[in-house]
Amino acid sequence: AEEEGFLKREDIKTRLKIEKIKLVSESYLDNKLSSIALSEDEVEKMFNEFKDYFNKDAELLILYYKDTTQSSMYKKVLNLRGWRLSRQIKALMKSNAVVGIDTIRSNLGELYLNLGKGFVKSVANLKIGEIAGPISMDGFYVYIKLLGATQVKYNPDEIKSLLRDYLLNKKKQSVEDSLYNYLLTKYSVREVTQ
Repeated sequence: AEEEGFLKREDIKTRLKIEKIKLVSESYLDNKLSSIALSEDEVEKMFNEFKDYFNKDAELLILYYKDTTQSSMYKKVLNLRGWRLSRQIKALMKSNAVVGIDTIRSNLGELYLNLGKGFVKSVANLKIGEIAGPISMDGFYVYIKLLGATQVKYNPDEIKSLLRDYLLNKKKQSVEDSLYNYLLTKYSVREVTQ
């Protein structure tokens, strides 16, 4: 009788339900992920689409902000050089007008994979010293200044290997997202996320 009362408790029922959801969804996910396939045509198509981006390394200064009313002023600040630029950025960050600033040195092809087509297309044809933006990115707006660029020779096999990994990860993420969304339609958020 005591065991029956134990199994009737709502918190225990909920816990068992959560464990069942986890077990079934993990098994389903493992099965789906192991069956993901990628054709060479998919890799080749993407390779042809943006292989030229891999021929350029860039050094970029990126200014992140939220207040769009001051947008033109931020662009003017990026046109400053040396200590003037650094002093203005510090002042803007203290006043919380600018959320952050970052310098990135990377290959444009790799940036394409990490930050997306829109980001890279906006900087691909910049000349040194030119500024792109404003660009909407992850809840912020950004201005991007090209500080330097170098032509490089990337091995096509290396590019295809990167693209293969990128496309596989994208497909896996899509499967995980669709499973998660399906579970959310069937169960409560608390049951799915525990």
